[in-house]
Amino acid sequence: MGQVKKSATVEALLTGALLRLKKDNSLTSLRSLAQRMNVSPSYLSKIMRGLKPVSPALIPKLQKAFHLDLIETKALQRLTLENIEEKSLTPTTGLTSLESKASSSLEQYNGLTKKDFLLLEKWFYIPLLNLITVKGFKNSPTWIAQKLGISSSDAELALKTLIRTGYILNTDGALSLTSLKARFPTDKSHDSIRKYHQAMMKKASAELSEKTSEEAFANRLINSISFAGDTKKMKQAQAILNQALYEVAELMANENPDNVFQINLQFFKVTN
Repeated sequence: MGQVKKSATVEALLTGALLRLKKDNSLTSLRSLAQRMNVSPSYLSKIMRGLKPVSPALIPKLQKAFHLDLIETKALQRLTLENIEEKSLTPTTGLTSLESKASSSLEQYNGLTKKDFLLLEKWFYIPLLNLITVKGFKNSPTWIAQKLGISSSDAELALKTLIRTGYILNTDGALSLTSLKARFPTDKSHDSIRKYHQAMMKKASAELSEKTSEEAFANRLINSISFAGDTKKMKQAQAILNQALYEVAELMANENPDNVFQINLQFFKVTN
């Protein structure tokens, strides 16, 4: 959803997290974060400027103070390990090389904040943002409504809302996105995100119920697997699955997209 720079350094990752915190709370400062971490403001400032390395033991404090989600924490672990030239499992972090690899490409995506939860109020807001990038897009509520299976009035209101709130730029009738790659935080459960997932799972259920042709089957993958597993490996499994979702998106995203797709992923315990 303009284009973002890849967070290739610890300082870039933490600076992005700090900007997000300030967007939610303008009173957030390095001094207040340092106080939460029980370190001096000058020490944290040097970390933020790349003048001091992050030790593995400091990662949990940074995660908590900067509200880093799973993806950002994995990226911070990877960058820390790279900085001290460790490539395998370490007793301090418990991070494997597989987990380290799984963090890298996700850093290309801007982390959205609670103020961006407006995008989840209607299930079709995010698909509409993606639809704008599709070849042959028409700035017409009627055309958009037909593509998304919604009413023309909903399409018109969605366009006005997303333009007014700054997610879409309207330049003499030509629409473009203000951010090409963005993702919502995965640091904790959010009601808005849960409701969005519920709406999209209903769409998947309708896909199974209403679209039974061979053509429809060939253009989707709805599958599942049940297995007995080790709960202690849950975080590593989550990292792998997160990476897989974004790899599929990167694979299919090119200069000439012709459709908008949705992947829903459910990974949960079926036993109490």
